Amino acid sequence: MSTEPFKIVIGVTKDDIQQAMQDHNELIPSMEEIIANITDEDMQDLADKMRNDYIDQLYWDSLYVLFTETTLDQDMFEKGE
Repeated sequence: MSTEPFKIVIGVTKDDIQQAMQDHNELIPSMEEIIANITDEDMQDLADKMRNDYIDQLYWDSLYVLFTETTLDQDMFEKGE
């Protein structure tokens, strides 16, 4: 495993959960109360599940596409390749 410094790709907050529920038309007062009472441990569990899901489904393809479309292409043009 690399010992290079890393950058955090994503985080999750209670505001994010509220936004997700609102986006799905499910943000009702009782849901707001449930979200407000989520513990730090529950938030960590959710973040862990989201990280695993993201890595399993999107991370590697997104990393490849975004790297090649932005960094790699720019470097090639700047170097005249």
